[in-house]
Amino acid sequence: KCKDHSCYKGSGGVAGCPMFNHVMFVDSNQHCVLCMNCIRSCPSRSPQLNLRPPARELWHDPGVQPVPALFVAASLGLVAGLALLQDWERQGEVLGSLLLAHHRFPFVSAALALSAALPMVAVGPALRRSWKARQDAAACGLWNRIAAWTPLMAAGFASYQLGYGLGLPGLQATLTYGGRGEGLAPAVSFSVLALVRFVLLSAGLVVTAVILWKLEQDQRAGDERKASWTGTWVVSLAGPVLYWAVVQVLMLRPDWLTG
Repeated sequence: KCKDHSCYKGSGGVAGCPMFNHVMFVDSNQHCVLCMNCIRSCPSRSPQLNLRPPARELWHDPGVQPVPALFVAASLGLVAGLALLQDWERQGEVLGSLLLAHHRFPFVSAALALSAALPMVAVGPALRRSWKARQDAAACGLWNRIAAWTPLMAAGFASYQLGYGLGLPGLQATLTYGGRGEGLAPAVSFSVLALVRFVLLSAGLVVTAVILWKLEQDQRAGDERKASWTGTWVVSLAGPVLYWAVVQVLMLRPDWLTG
């Protein structure tokens, strides 16, 4: 039984918690710096360090709040807007390119604000129904499904940033095949940046699909209609697949094939 709260105050040559938290009341790692002082100082060896897969709360936490989910939705729109602006900037002949050249600041501000607002409008009806019932099972399921898009959103933003660093935009690769006979071997040239973006976005889509799969499994656990959750998962995956395809087109179309 805990008597002197050594994990909080420290003992002997071990300092107390630098975050001023009592370990028994910490339910997540958001306020922990992993100094292990509580483990070393507790005479009862009660504190434990539990390892878990990264981002496990995306499918395990049943109480996802609306604000993080709405942040993910707005970020998804921003990533798509940034990809569209980048596409317009490379083309140089469309109306968006002209607006970028002559009215860059107001046009970019308006475009990003609109792209962030569109996902909010899309989830608006569900938002109004579930905002007053934040702890309701249906409301939590909605926020969990929106938060499950986080890997896809992060992959999209990372793919966008790759266009401005590491020397990838100007790096080309050539693949040859055949060529055992006389003459030049057939070759296909492509952009390394486009290939890396395709792999990164596809990986984000796969992780999002796995999270949605686990969410449907957990929510349908114990339900007699076990066969129906697979169809629900397919329907919930349609949105991420469509978003993945749109971002792929915006990012890869200008420089996928170069010859």
